[in-house]
Amino acid sequence: LLPGPIFYPELPDFEDKYRMLSEHFQGQVYTWSSKEDGYEHQMDNFLFKGMRSSRGGLLTKIKLALFFVRKAMHFNNRKKIDAIVCYDPMFTGFVGAFLKMIFHCKLIVEINSLEIGGATQFFDSNPLRGRLKRTLYRMLSYLSLRSADTIKLLTDASKSKMPRYLANKNI
Repeated sequence: LLPGPIFYPELPDFEDKYRMLSEHFQGQVYTWSSKEDGYEHQMDNFLFKGMRSSRGGLLTKIKLALFFVRKAMHFNNRKKIDAIVCYDPMFTGFVGAFLKMIFHCKLIVEINSLEIGGATQFFDSNPLRGRLKRTLYRMLSYLSLRSADTIKLLTDASKSKMPRYLANKNI
């Protein structure tokens, strides 16, 4: 499982779900944390690792991708990875697609916004850099969504905006 939103698994909304999932599954969940040093929390068959959120650039993303690959290889040596869940089709989805090729496992990618590739152009004050980011994230999204076995959508509006090349996917 790859980084998703900042959350804490011991909160009531999440705790019950992971206890139920632990009856049949086990794994590790990596997520962002607002805590300075990050955190670890064991809950039944899941280990949650909150990583310190940073606004790093490309080098930080490359280091993070390598970290995920190493962790996945280590976990797979102990027990075969059955599925990888990514909480966005961009960076984590692309890393998930790469891991799917290595481990021959299922890939589930979640789309959290109406715009595939995210609305990243709105978060950059430089219009050219914003367009470049949007183009890159759309390309990464295309690759990860094409590799996905299942796509999870959070809204019906997202489903209506799905590109035709994803029509045969499990949604």
